[in-house]
Amino acid sequence: MKPALYIKSSIITGQPHALAIPPVFFETSATEVGDRLAGLEKDETKLQLLHYITLLNPAGEVYCYYRGGEGEEARLHGDLSIGLGGHVDTGVIPHDKLEHHLKREAGRELLEEVGIKLADPVKQLTFTHLIYDTTNEVGRVHLGIRCVYRMSANDKIDPEKGVIEKGFFRRPNEFTADEVFRLENWSKVCLNLLCTGQ
Repeated sequence: MKPALYIKSSIITGQPHALAIPPVFFETSATEVGDRLAGLEKDETKLQLLHYITLLNPAGEVYCYYRGGEGEEARLHGDLSIGLGGHVDTGVIPHDKLEHHLKREAGRELLEEVGIKLADPVKQLTFTHLIYDTTNEVGRVHLGIRCVYRMSANDKIDPEKGVIEKGFFRRPNEFTADEVFRLENWSKVCLNLLCTGQ
């Protein structure tokens, strides 16, 4: 079994690709854990929740990388990305807040993928937008939760081998046309948000 936390797609279908998170989203969204190997990756009635974490250094540059061949989602291998994270594979325990659970899971992803250990992910991470992309089969079964982490001068990147490749920092308004073309769809959405001050 490959577990993934999901919500019913009916609550988000038809929304723009990037939607500022509604104030009640975390309080009213009913989540369940399903098996990605048992058809969840093809079931468009369910949206698997994924963190999509943007790292900004003190100079205002965003961390970019190429998705390596050992990453879990083969359909994205080789793409340029400004989003870290992945599936949330644990359910929310009773009396916990969905937002807090997702932030702690995002903190775990940061440690796994780039070696950044957060003292308090609930306070240090900011959720800003939901990303929903109906233009391809990956996007139609996933809901991105855009998350921003503003790095301190002491944070160092230690990329996960085979997953995070050729990492670099770039100012949002200085991406070349070729780099923008190579960005995966969610990253294009996030880059546009960054370029407009969001």
